Amino acid sequence: MISSVFIGGRKGIGGVGLGSLSGISVPSNQTPTITVPGAQSATANIALAITGTSLSDADGNPQTITITTNQSGTISLASTTGLTGSGDGTNSLSYSGSLANINTALATLTYTSALNYDGSEIISIGTNDGASGSDSKTIAVTVTLNPIFQDAYGSHTYGEIAFAG
Repeated sequence: MISSVFIGGRKGIGGVGLGSLSGISVPSNQTPTITVPGAQSATANIALAITGTSLSDADGNPQTITITTNQSGTISLASTTGLTGSGDGTNSLSYSGSLANINTALATLTYTSALNYDGSEIISIGTNDGASGSDSKTIAVTVTLNPIFQDAYGSHTYGEIAFAG
């Protein structure tokens, strides 16, 4: 916080003395905050909507978000209107835009595991407001490869691949 400011150069230039001002406060940048849901459970090969993800920034600054997965699953945003960036449908994306447009995009966030993946996945979400404020959060996802069908002859269907038994 600035408690006093001196304005102008030396007194007497052009006959005008500018002196100093006291009591001026310059607000500091507020750090953006990411809200994420708790742990998620997904079925392999099926898109999972990640609801409850949002971003707030008391300053209302434009944001740059990055979203990554630690395995080979993909992340998608159904709406990227008003945003610039790339990576939708991959395991690493980055988009910039207004707080409102970022939140609209985050409301459409989905995760899809790699084909027939069974295990744990971490989705990392980070943001930067371009004014020295940043935040990051993670979402744990447990992916299960569930059998969808088993007939009397021992054929099994897992995800989208059929195996004869």
